[in-house]
Amino acid sequence: MHARRKFLLAAGAWMLLGLLAPHQAEAIGPPISVGEVTMRAPLGETDAVAVRTTAIEELGKLGQNRRRAERSLVVSLSVQPAGSTESTSCTVDATLRDARTGTMLAVIETGARASGPTSTELRRQLAVVAVRSAVRKIPSALDAL
Repeated sequence: MHARRKFLLAAGAWMLLGLLAPHQAEAIGPPISVGEVTMRAPLGETDAVAVRTTAIEELGKLGQNRRRAERSLVVSLSVQPAGSTESTSCTVDATLRDARTGTMLAVIETGARASGPTSTELRRQLAVVAVRSAVRKIPSALDAL
């Protein structure tokens, strides 16, 4: 009985180590941080904070915090909301660059559009949607390098 208990304890320890150890499959890309956030229309300072927060949350959803570093990258965002009385749109330009050298690696352009009456809240929501879309395109932009 004593030998069996030792065996089960050793097997359990190996399984636990396997679960806690970083997996190679997750170590597929560099860490990415959010750099400059530029709002090209006066939506207010809180909107730049919301854009930054959205980008950080989306990067977290990509699982980039678990990845091992080849090199550190920075994504900078330029948000340009536009609208008329009948429609609203928002364009986001995301620039991905090497954090150490500053070398530009990719430019991602996305947008979102809605029809109907324009409001400040709608413009904010479109900015968030466009930022999410830009961040979600980062892995495919890195794969194309």
